[in-house]
Amino acid sequence: MANICTCCGKKIPFLDIDYDLIKIGNEEYRLCAKCRSKINWYIDGNIPIEEVISDDTDKNVADYIRNIKSEEDIAIENQEKERIENKITAQKNDPLYDDIHQIAGDLRFIKNLIIIGLVCGFILGIIGIIGLL
Repeated sequence: MANICTCCGKKIPFLDIDYDLIKIGNEEYRLCAKCRSKINWYIDGNIPIEEVISDDTDKNVADYIRNIKSEEDIAIENQEKERIENKITAQKNDPLYDDIHQIAGDLRFIKNLIIIGLVCGFILGIIGIIGLL
């Protein structure tokens, strides 16, 4: 099983360095570049799972490919939960957390009003100077 792709069953050339090793359990499986790109397309949602897994695909590799997407979704959900927990912790540790964000929003609004006022004043000044000529 040394130089055979465990996804499509094709032989990987001896000097080919464009293959991936995936470790499932205690075993390592080889994937050729074509199969790796198909797996990436499947992860991106461009092709269905049936185009990635063939009859020659090893059972463990097929299970791994089927579960790749769910593992990534789980990782994203965990990151989202961690972000929410960090926000809740920050609010508990600092009761002024929401007030500070409110004040920051108000300051951004006031800054925008000042900029708009300056621009309008400049434009009206130019119109006034042109009107005097």
